Amino acid sequence: MQSHGRLSPPTGPSQPPARKTPAYQPLVIVLVAVCGGIACDRLFPLPLVFWWCAVGGGLLLWFLLWRQGHLTVAAAALLVAVAALAGAWHHCRWHLAPSDDLKAFADRAARPVCLQAIALSAPRPLPAPKDNPMRVIPLEQRAQLLVRPTAIRDGQQWRAVSGRCRISVPRELGEVRPGDCLMLFGQLSTPLPAMNPGQFDTASYLRGDGVLTVLRVDFAEAVTVARQGSRLNLWRSLAHLRHRGKQVLEAHLDPQQAALASALLLGLREQVDSDLAERFLKTGTVHLLAISGLHVGTLAGFALCIALWLPVRRSWAVLAVAAVTVLYALLVDARPPVVRATVLVLLSCWAIYIGRQPLGFNTLAAAAIVILAVNPAELFRTGAQLSFLCVAALIAAGPLAGHADYSPRLQRLLEANRSWLGKLEVKLRRFVMGMAAAGAVLWAITLPLVMNRFHILPTVALVLNPLVWLPAQ
Repeated sequence: MQSHGRLSPPTGPSQPPARKTPAYQPLVIVLVAVCGGIACDRLFPLPLVFWWCAVGGGLLLWFLLWRQGHLTVAAAALLVAVAALAGAWHHCRWHLAPSDDLKAFADRAARPVCLQAIALSAPRPLPAPKDNPMRVIPLEQRAQLLVRPTAIRDGQQWRAVSGRCRISVPRELGEVRPGDCLMLFGQLSTPLPAMNPGQFDTASYLRGDGVLTVLRVDFAEAVTVARQGSRLNLWRSLAHLRHRGKQVLEAHLDPQQAALASALLLGLREQVDSDLAERFLKTGTVHLLAISGLHVGTLAGFALCIALWLPVRRSWAVLAVAAVTVLYALLVDARPPVVRATVLVLLSCWAIYIGRQPLGFNTLAAAAIVILAVNPAELFRTGAQLSFLCVAALIAAGPLAGHADYSPRLQRLLEANRSWLGKLEVKLRRFVMGMAAAGAVLWAITLPLVMNRFHILPTVALVLNPLVWLPAQ
């Protein structure tokens, strides 16, 4: 039977269609609106009622335009409402504080107080201070922990307070775990702001975390555990597990290696010697000391290989990888780079489970929205900026790195006529060139921010970063 119409040209063996990254990634647009609202409230503080009116007005305008079929303008009105909601959330976190906050009893000058508080973290030892022959009184080794004050002694009575307070205690402090009820005697004050250009602003950093006061305790006897916390407290169990891991590392490694291993595996970066941390900073590899996507991705990949090797269904393997990643994120205190990597891993696991291809920028935007929802002040912190900037650069440079010099059909023909040694040589060359290109792209993208914040030019990072990435690959 003769067919009518134009005959289709002959085709070779069927090839799977090339996957193209969709141009429409809506969460990126939402993230831009969220960042705009937060930045607007930080730079131009407006009353909270203005933000709530903007949220209500934007939602009302969106509903009316949507009912009339003006979808594009309705989407713009909805983005305005999202930006206003982000601005209101940042205003509540940055500009407002409860009337009974402990800051009402603190000033720039330290004053003696007696506090009752609930420990939110275990004490983290700080690195030993450098020896300075010009210092008359040597500095002692100390530790820090975060507490939630519940009452302050006012004469013969106790007054209820709230908020968060950072405590500086002697390093030989006894065992304190999250959830413990503490009695504290020390010097209460507000954090000092930056006094010189380029100096780290401790007050602004702590303010972003909701910490408006600091308490210095000079004697270990001034900290007593009035009541231990519940053993069912998740953070208490994680702190105990972290402490046990630190003890195992200290028992099998020398002190400097144990401190470095604690930073790389458990997120205990505070214990790294200041000289060693400065060398990491000058060489542009300081990101290795912070638990980030490199560590979480390596753990998730290793867990996935083990799970797929076991005789279990693929859905259960993906679920196990997600559970391991979440537990590790909680173990290392779930800092922003860890949360970003964890969200990326979870969304990738979900995409594998439902058989969809994850969208790079859309997934990254989802991680950023989660982090800003937890703490909008992360938008202005160098660590979060570098973390997302690096991942965004890698996602953008990914298609360029995978570009082939030949057509797909010619490329398959060349691959088929190569020996196994030639194929290995080609794969190795592509891998090395890809690592070098990724390192150069990240170095160039992050260089302006690094120079502005840290005042260094880490040229050696062009060589060191690809080398330290090789074990993870």
